[in-house]
Amino acid sequence: MASVQKRGANSFMLVVEAGYDSKGKRKKKTKTIRIKDQSLLKTKTVRTSKVSNGN
Repeated sequence: MASVQKRGANSFMLVVEAGYDSKGKRKKKTKTIRIKDQSLLKTKTVRTSKVSNGN
């Protein structure tokens, strides 16, 4: 499963679950992205809400 979390004005954290370790704990991979072009920020905001809602 994947999710997107808004971190700041132009920063987002992507989180992907990558299974379980030997102790049964979830493994997660994260990546922070920063949007430098303000025109792309409006597009990304719409997409993150769709991902968060599962659509």
